[in-house]
Amino acid sequence: MENNPDLKTFALVFSQCCDPKTAAATCGYPPDEALSAGLSLLSRPYVRKLIEKSFRDRQRLYDCVRSGLEKIAFGQCNDAIKLAFTETESVTQKFIDTLDLSLVSAVKRDKDGGVDLKLYDRQKALEALYELDRTGTSENSAMSFLKALDGDGESE
Repeated sequence: MENNPDLKTFALVFSQCCDPKTAAATCGYPPDEALSAGLSLLSRPYVRKLIEKSFRDRQRLYDCVRSGLEKIAFGQCNDAIKLAFTETESVTQKFIDTLDLSLVSAVKRDKDGGVDLKLYDRQKALEALYELDRTGTSENSAMSFLKALDGDGESE
């Protein structure tokens, strides 16, 4: 029964919504039984382990996204400006490899040697960081909830 894909689906959905009724309903439980089924599934150590793994995976993704957004919001664009003002014949792969162009979303060089650089929008990155922090709090609450379930004295 531990390899039942419904348990994995339940764990994944629960890690996203933190609602046992919704997660159980997604796995096919009838609406009038979904809450009790979800709570029953949460009491199983194997299911809690699946949920914890899903939260850890989501936390890794959260950390990567947050790091990227911070770089866009607070990073320096000195290397992008350096690229824009470098003569065409001096732009080599070796030169480009030395530059941090993580803030650049697009580069176009016209036939006359002019450069059009588009940078990621800092304001949008800041707004996304704000939203990420706002929603990240609910995941921390969910992890606290799981830890509380584990602390109920039940062993595997």
